[in-house]
Amino acid sequence: MSETTPEPGPGASEVDAPGPGPKPARTPVGPRIVGGVLLLTGLYLLWEAYRAIGDDELTIISPRLAPLIVTGMWVLFSAIYFVRQLVSPTADYPVPGPPDGHVDTEDEHTASDTVHDPIDWRTPTLVAVLLVAYVLLLEHAGFVLSTAAFYLGASRVLGSRKWIRDIIVAVVLALGVYLAFTRLLDIFLPEGVLPL
Repeated sequence: MSETTPEPGPGASEVDAPGPGPKPARTPVGPRIVGGVLLLTGLYLLWEAYRAIGDDELTIISPRLAPLIVTGMWVLFSAIYFVRQLVSPTADYPVPGPPDGHVDTEDEHTASDTVHDPIDWRTPTLVAVLLVAYVLLLEHAGFVLSTAAFYLGASRVLGSRKWIRDIIVAVVLALGVYLAFTRLLDIFLPEGVLPL
């Protein structure tokens, strides 16, 4: 008695045929746009800082040196960030894997579509409010008090709960920057209510 292989039904070939496979993870475009904008802005500001030197001699105590250093570092770090986003755009946004090594056939495509968690707008909104308050207080309260208050508020918004450390860092940082700019570089910063 000979055995014959049954012919597949009309729907069998569709079930056994390989599917299109998992969709590739979506690459986030926002970080590349931000990196490009930061790089172009930094290059423009670096050019303006260089043009502001004019015919003046550039020395270590020249007030024209600080903008060159700051904008140069801006360009360097924004270029590193921009290139990193071009080379490996999903490095900072890993695709979450299935829990406990379990792969569910229904969820394997949806898991690959998820690039990162939804953005929490509360933190950047609060930092933006602090920046606006900093600008408004700078002329009246002075650089040292405004900067120290901004640092304390920003560190609190970003999750720090160590008050003593934050107060020490805020005062030392604000006072150090103020004295360095006003005494060493002869750059005017608002004194405000403190007799500095």
